Amino acid sequence: MKKKLVSILALLLALTLVFAACQSTPAPTPAPEPPAQETEAPDTPDVPDTPASDVTLRFAMWDEVQAPIYREILDLFTAETGIEVEIELTPWAQYWVRLDAAAGADDLPDVFWMNTFMPRYAEAGVLRPLTDLVARDGVDMAQWTPGVVELYTRNGDIWGLPVGHDVVNVYFNRAIFENYGVAVPQPGWTWEDMVAIGEELRDAIDAAGGHEYALVMELDPQPSHFNFVVQNGGYILAPGTFRPGFDLPQTVQAYQDVIDLMESGVMPSFAVLSDTIGIDIFSAERAAMIYAGSWRASVIDNLSFAENIGIIQQPSKAANNHSVLGGMAFTMNATTDHVDEAWQLIQFLAGYDANRVRAETGISMPAYLAAYHHYTFNNIDASVILAALPTAFPFPTHERLTDVMGIINDVVPQIWAGMLTPEAGAEQIQARLLDALGMD
Repeated sequence: MKKKLVSILALLLALTLVFAACQSTPAPTPAPEPPAQETEAPDTPDVPDTPASDVTLRFAMWDEVQAPIYREILDLFTAETGIEVEIELTPWAQYWVRLDAAAGADDLPDVFWMNTFMPRYAEAGVLRPLTDLVARDGVDMAQWTPGVVELYTRNGDIWGLPVGHDVVNVYFNRAIFENYGVAVPQPGWTWEDMVAIGEELRDAIDAAGGHEYALVMELDPQPSHFNFVVQNGGYILAPGTFRPGFDLPQTVQAYQDVIDLMESGVMPSFAVLSDTIGIDIFSAERAAMIYAGSWRASVIDNLSFAENIGIIQQPSKAANNHSVLGGMAFTMNATTDHVDEAWQLIQFLAGYDANRVRAETGISMPAYLAAYHHYTFNNIDASVILAALPTAFPFPTHERLTDVMGIINDVVPQIWAGMLTPEAGAEQIQARLLDALGMD
């Protein structure tokens, strides 16, 4: 196992700065419609009553913002079970390095956050499959959004219970639209509508000597271009075969569409967006619209001008306006000495009460269906975010995903910077992916 972990570490080092909190299954699986609101907590999953325990579990996560909320949730678990839990907080940039080192030293935490890299950790024997525990306790996996359940189902085994999930929407600052006399976007809009609105804003801002941008986005895969590829009718990895789709004209056009936005001045240049990320530009009231993931919703909701912020589904492109679906899971150390206690903790963290707390504080969108209605904000309309779930498609994944993402994240910035045309960049990505995946 240690030899496999060395390989994993070398591959993951190239990706530690990429926020890839998402997973995928071979084929997109729509999430269900949000259920009707419930006035009482559901009966499942129940954590059995347990007398005071001398076991102390270790739980690892990477988000310091969420840590205080998790402390609150873990204290609820301890009060119910008698099992103490220590949080091991490691920043994202060091999380996977530390996890690999701990695995190599047989010193992993009992339970830990997992995301896109799950297939490699499962293959390396780092994770304990939960399938037998799910069957033993009769846990109904239909309690969670199917798309996220499938993200962590591999070769017939369940490798984690869902933490939550996320989708991408467009947010807009009504005050900027009003200031420049431009109508805000309306439901059912198209990419062409967005471009026209952006051009109208650009011209009005220029005429008034303003300094705002019409549109910004974070040019990482999940909040931007992976959405556009599928919305154009392309794919990153083909369902079932996993063959790369960067040789498709629809995929190439997705990258050209973004270049067109930058070259037309509707969106700032790659140099600007590399220097200052989109959410910071929007937060400074210097952009009228932003593509943003639901992981940004609580930040946006707490901006000083949040009462002026609207939210809408992404505009439709040639095929659809579907969003990438991301999600994390709670996973178990394959060598933990406390399987039953760790399983109790995973059930609790993925269950109703923990999802309710996370939803009410806005730190994550619950994957636990009965907790959907707790996901609300003071200013942002959370129902618009939830409405993107039924058609959302999972983030692509593969055993060699670290290679896949490393190649994409190496070449795509060269496209944005104008060093490669979309055609040349896509051709290079396709050739390198085929080689990395051992395909002709």
